[in-house]
This record gives sequence, C-alpha cells and structure tokens, in this order.
Amino acid sequence: SGYYIDMWSFISQRNNVWDYGSRCDLLENSYIRYLEENGINVVPIPNVTNNVNHYVDDHPKVKAVILSGGNDISPSEYGKKPVGGMSVSQERDRVERKLLECAIHKRIPVLGICRGMQFINIFFGGGLELNLKSIKEARESHINCKHFIDIIEKKAEPFFQEKRVEVNSYHDQAVTPENLSTRLKPFAVSTDSKVVEGLFHPQYPIAGVQFHPERDEAKEFNALILKAFIERKGFWG
Repeated sequence: SGYYIDMWSFISQRNNVWDYGSRCDLLENSYIRYLEENGINVVPIPNVTNNVNHYVDDHPKVKAVILSGGNDISPSEYGKKPVGGMSVSQERDRVERKLLECAIHKRIPVLGICRGMQFINIFFGGGLELNLKSIKEARESHINCKHFIDIIEKKAEPFFQEKRVEVNSYHDQAVTPENLSTRLKPFAVSTDSKVVEGLFHPQYPIAGVQFHPERDEAKEFNALILKAFIERKGFWG
C-alpha cells in the first residue's frame, strides 16, 4: 500500500548545531508525510555536498526542487550584518544557490516554503527585512500565529479559486514590497501589513510561499498549490 506518487522532488534541509557541537542536517517528518500525502516523494540534499550537479544529473526521475523552511539566510547574502540570535548556515545558502542554478538550467519547477521563498528573493537580487517587528502593522500578526493574505495576481486566480485565505505564520524576517527583487512578482500579500506572502518568477517555473503548507492550516488552499506545482500549471507552467 502507500500513496500514489505523481512527482519526485529534491528538498533542502535545515543545518543545525547538534548537541555535541557538530552540525547536522534535519528534515522535519511533517514535510515528508504531507508531501507524500499530496503525491510528492522527496530526495533530501545534504548541506555539505560539493556534488549538487551530480545529484541532479544522476536522478533523472527527480523533476522538481523544494526549498524548505528553517534557519536564517546569512545577511551577508544580501549586504547586511547579522543580528543576535540568528541561526545561519553558509553551507545551506551555498547548496540552495546551486540547486536554484541547476533548476534554472534544466527548467524544472521550484517551490520555496517560508525561508525557501525568502531565499528565492535573495537569489534574484532582492533583500530581507531583518526584524519583522519593525513593521508596525505586522508586529502582532506574523510570528507563530495565523493571519489573512490577499491573492493579488490574476494568474493565480484560476487555480487558487479564492482571493483571501487564512494561513499560518512562523517568520521573523520578511520580504516587503520595498525589498522584493525587481525580477520577481508578488502574488499574495498579508492583508494587514502588505508583507509579501507569495512570489513568482515571470519567466522561470519558480514560486514560493511565506507560510507552511505542511502545518495543517488552509488544507484545501495548500492542496491547490501542490496540485499546480505537480501538474506544472500557473506559476510552474
């Protein structure tokens, strides 16, 4: 028995300091369960590999890339200095950059989740607001809570089927209209603060969401996102 698999995808992983001081890769089980339930099997990419190209070339069955959540992107990636309490991994930044380069070269679809969406913005020359609490309207509504987002892109309407939806929120950095890459377009913004909650590349099959589809909320809406990703429709067409 088991779930029917429509797609195989590479997926990036957290890179955290372990109890004994060394670093280890971590992929939450919620990703694997949720993605399998929705027809996607994943191949995790280690953060210390120098052979990202080989992974992509030697796994012809794998037709997509998912950039997962967790960790902070190194502020040096977008010209800022780190602040206290950040969990950064330059190894992960390097591997995700290489994954995006490979995906663009092969024109395979990319889905960014939370940090993954932010990294897509950095990759294409955008920035990040390091402290979401500095945005007055977002201070109480983005960190470990739920809030509403508005779908603002007509290209999204055929497969999302609604213009406002409640999603989860677990981020303390943010893509804003001011630091959004000029090469990307927003398709969703938070109703209260206009923080970017979804973005896409107009030419490549690359898109990301700031919220976590694997964490239960907005199940029907999130299933539509994965369906479009698998079937290469909408942003991934």
